[in-house]
Amino acid sequence: MLLRFPPGPAQEMERPPLWDELRQAPRPELTRLEPMRGGSRLAMWLIGVLALGAVALFVVPRYFDITSLAALAPGSAAPSVPTGAGATAARLAAQRADFDQRFALLEAHGAASWAAADLAKARTLAAESVGARDAGSLNLAQQRLADASSVLDSIERAAPAAAAANPSSAQIPSAAGAATAPHAPAAPGAAAATGAASAAGALRNTQAPTAFGDDAYAKAAGEGFAALGAGQLDKARRSFEKARALRPDGPEALDGLRRVDAARTGRAFAVRRAEAEDLEDEERWQDALDAYDAVLRQDSSQVWAQEGRARAGARLQLGDSLQALIDHPDRLANPRLRDDAAVLLQTAQQQPVSGPVLRTQIARLTALLPALDKPVRLSLVSDNHTQVTIASVGTFGSFARRDIELRPGRYTVIGTRDGYREVRRDITVSPGEEFLTVNVICSEPI
Repeated sequence: MLLRFPPGPAQEMERPPLWDELRQAPRPELTRLEPMRGGSRLAMWLIGVLALGAVALFVVPRYFDITSLAALAPGSAAPSVPTGAGATAARLAAQRADFDQRFALLEAHGAASWAAADLAKARTLAAESVGARDAGSLNLAQQRLADASSVLDSIERAAPAAAAANPSSAQIPSAAGAATAPHAPAAPGAAAATGAASAAGALRNTQAPTAFGDDAYAKAAGEGFAALGAGQLDKARRSFEKARALRPDGPEALDGLRRVDAARTGRAFAVRRAEAEDLEDEERWQDALDAYDAVLRQDSSQVWAQEGRARAGARLQLGDSLQALIDHPDRLANPRLRDDAAVLLQTAQQQPVSGPVLRTQIARLTALLPALDKPVRLSLVSDNHTQVTIASVGTFGSFARRDIELRPGRYTVIGTRDGYREVRRDITVSPGEEFLTVNVICSEPI
C-alpha cells in the first residue's frame, strides 16, 4: 500500500513538467465493464425460447393430460367418452367382470378335472392384477389380467378334448359365441353381460331356462366343484344337490354327485387300506388277509387289495411252514423235508420286509438245521430176555442196558420174547437233545 502526502515546497519546484501535463489531461472513460450488445443479446433470447420449448415438449405430456387441458380451453367441446386414468379403470373393471364370469363357467363345467394347474395359475394372475390396481399401477393390472384371460383361453381350447374323455362334461363355448346367445341381457359396453350370457348358454341342454336360473345353477355347480377339489365332500354334495334342484337334468350336477360318491368310496377304501397295511406291519397276516378279502368282496377291481391279498397270503403260508418245522423238528430227519426246509429258509431270508416274528423263526430254524447232523445218545434199558430191535436201524439182541447214538428223527423200538406179547415204543429224537432213555421189556405173557 502506498501512502500519499501533500507535496512540500521543495517537491513542487523539482516536479518535472511532464507530470503537470498528465495531471491536467482529460481521463478516458472505462468501457470494459459494459454489457455486450448486438448479436450477443439475440443469442441469449434464442436460447431461452428453445429451453421453454423443450419443457413443453417433454415435461408437460408426462405430468399433464393434454386432452383434459384442451377441454378447458374456451370454446372447446366436452369429450363424449372418459379418457386417461378413468377410462383405464373402467376398462379394467369390465375386463375383470368378464374374467370372473368365464372362470366361474369353467369351474361349473369341471375344468379342474383337466386343467387344475391352469385354473390355479389364472387365479394367481388375477389376484396379482388386483394387487397392482390397488397399488395404483393400472397398466400392470391390465397386463396381469390379460395374462390370466390368456390362460382361460387355453383352458377353453382344451375343453373339447376333455369332453371327449368325459362325456358328462359339456362343451365350453368361446366368449365370441356366447356374445351372440339369444338370451344374453343387453348391456352396451359391459363385458360382464357377455360373461353372463356365456355361462347361461353353456349350461343350456335342451330348452333355455331363465337367465337367473342359469346363473344360480352355474354358481352352485361351480361351488360344488371347488369344494370337491378342496376335499370338502359334504359341502360339495350340498352345492351339487342345490344345482340339481335348480335343474334336475343338469349334467354338471349329476357328474359332480357321482364324483362325490366316488371320492367318498375312495376315502373309505383309503382308510381300510391303511388298516390292512397296519396289520401287515404287525405281522398279523391272517387278519390282513381277511381285511383285503373284505375289500375285494365289495369291489373286486381294487388293484391294491388284490396285491395286498397275494402278499398277505404268501407271508401267512411262509410263517405257518416255518413254525411247523420249528414245532416238529423231527420231520427234518427226512432228507426230502430237510431240502425243503433249506429252500424255505432261503425264501424267508430274502423277504424285503421282515418283522420280529419272522426274524425269530429264521434264527430258530437256522439253529436247527446244523443240529440235524449231530447224533443224540440213546440209552436202551431191558431185562436180558427181551430181543430189542430198532426199525430201519438194526437188531441189538437182549441186554440189561445199552447206549447207542441216533441222528434226530422218529424211530420205532420193538421188543420181542417167546411166550410174551410184543412191545413197541415210538420215540422222537429231537435236534439238540443230549441224552434219551427208553425202556423195552416184554412182561405180558400170552
